[in-house]
Order: sequence, then C-alpha cells, then structure tokens
Amino acid sequence: MPACWAQPFGRGNRIEHDLAGRRAYLVAASGRIAIDGITLGARDGAVREREERIPLTALDDTQIVLVERHGAGAIRGGRGRKAEPVAAQRFL
Repeated sequence: MPACWAQPFGRGNRIEHDLAGRRAYLVAASGRIAIDGITLGARDGAVREREERIPLTALDDTQIVLVERHGAGAIRGGRGRKAEPVAAQRFL
C-alpha cells in the first residue's frame, strides 16, 4: 500500500528522506527544490527507485508531496506513462 505525506519546507533547509530501496514519486507543490542538484519547480515531479535516501534541498519556501510505493509494481508518470528509473523526470 502506498504511503503519502506532505510537508512544508523552508528555504535553505536540507533533509535526506529514508527511502530504503522503495519507489517514490515526489512533487514540489509550490516553490523550488533540488534533488541531487537537479532543480524541480512548482508542480514538477520526480521518480526515484532503488535508492536508500533522497537528498532534498529547498531553494524557496515550498511544499513537498511524496508518495512511496512498497513492493513490486510500476509507478505511473504523468498522462499514464510508465515512469522510468531516472534521477529526476519532469512531468508536464
């Protein structure tokens, strides 16, 4: 069953979310964040797979939404596309 959380995130703050090998879909609901140096703007999303931690840095005051997927199965990207296991992927 997927787990979902939303979190306000102040500019300049940095966290590492423990993913423990699970799949996750992350969206910057507002503001901008950086994941491993890749910038996501408001409403941009990223898919992360098979990683232990996700390093996140707030470039602006932002709101982050993260959905984790436990077990097997694909995470679907925007417009029904299957999400590829990449560092970050933009969905329009």
